[in-house]
Amino acid sequence: MKILLDKIYRRLLRPFDAFYYRFLAGGDSALNRRLGAGVLAREQGSGKGDVPQSQAQWDQQYSGGQWNFLNQLGEMPRYAVIAGFLQVLSEGGTLLDVGSGEGILLHHLRSTTWSRYLGIDLSTSAIEQGNAAAPEGATFEVADAEEFQPSTLFDGVVLNECLHYFHQPVAEAQRYYRAVKPGGVMIVSIFCSPRGQSIVRQLGRKMPPEEFFEIRGSRGTWAISVYLKPAS
Repeated sequence: MKILLDKIYRRLLRPFDAFYYRFLAGGDSALNRRLGAGVLAREQGSGKGDVPQSQAQWDQQYSGGQWNFLNQLGEMPRYAVIAGFLQVLSEGGTLLDVGSGEGILLHHLRSTTWSRYLGIDLSTSAIEQGNAAAPEGATFEVADAEEFQPSTLFDGVVLNECLHYFHQPVAEAQRYYRAVKPGGVMIVSIFCSPRGQSIVRQLGRKMPPEEFFEIRGSRGTWAISVYLKPAS
């Protein structure tokens, strides 16, 4: 009975949650933070939504094949756009793929696009899969992206469908931008769920991108932002 009541309660609050993401998310007031914590808790409790998850949840999902759909045809346009920008803007450079999973993006890149590739992800299962198929020069590392501290600068940094799983997505995007070499590029891709669209708007206000695209497919819409680091 409690489970049913919880579902009804969350369903009744969906219009409010949508209103929060559209108009209130990203505010600095104590009230905004409390409201945001409530929305986040409801989404985490439902097991749905693009919200932060534990390492155990990620491992269970990857081991169970829940993310295999990322290899489907409908996902290819997003990967193609990201790969195209990297091939033009960081050809032969070093790449950091944040929230890499098992490295799907890596296999969309020509070998000439990168000289060294590092993929980080919280899921041990995903990283094991990535390292098992990694070509020479590519490595995968288990790491919490919200705590990971890059030890060097990279020619290209990719935040591909991961920001909405962070507690402070805009602050994390700003932090990873600092890991881009002068003359390098950071590319952010976000699926446009209510939370994702909210992050896109907040990020655009704090960090206006040099280029911005929306890609629409059968599963939804992705927003891709391109940030260039001045050469000097």
